[in-house]
Amino acid sequence: MTGIAPDVDLYAVKVLDKYTNGKYSTVVKGIDWAIEHKANIILMSLGGKKESVFFEEAINKAYEKGILLVSSAGNEGYKEGDSITYPAKFNSVIAVGALDAKDQRGFLSSKGEQLELMAPGVDIWSTWNDGSYRFDSGTSMAAAHVAGVASLLLENDRMLSNQQVRELLKKSATPLGSPFEYGNGKINLSHALQMMNQK
Repeated sequence: MTGIAPDVDLYAVKVLDKYTNGKYSTVVKGIDWAIEHKANIILMSLGGKKESVFFEEAINKAYEKGILLVSSAGNEGYKEGDSITYPAKFNSVIAVGALDAKDQRGFLSSKGEQLELMAPGVDIWSTWNDGSYRFDSGTSMAAAHVAGVASLLLENDRMLSNQQVRELLKKSATPLGSPFEYGNGKINLSHALQMMNQK
């Protein structure tokens, strides 16, 4: 299996247990590790319902260090109103929702004012924790697409700041509908590269 950006270096930072449970304090340690090892992008395919000041401070610290932060928006889109989870809800993080093959928001994909981008996230063929492969759905799948596209932009221009990459992703996205449900729209790598070349 080949991913979106096969030439990038990946670090798997374990912050959850085998049941995908964890604490914000453990995630913060993972963020600190990524800062120390000079990561360009932090992908957080996880979410919690409670706001946390020290969690947000760690997020902001990474962002100020030039790291792009991407997170799954959450899988509670069946609920009424804003259902985006943390850390996606923090201002320094790109909140990513999931689309199906017809570019419709996945039923479980969380919605809200902080939603920034959409990406494929329904019936995605991917690796699994037992070493096999399987189809899975969720905003975690979608967030990985966005992190991959962001890494390709950085491969093309290593001088881009995290803020510039974020703006490129937003401005190049294909609008799909209500920002509350679709953010700025679906990631569009070809449009983003075109915009870079026009600078």
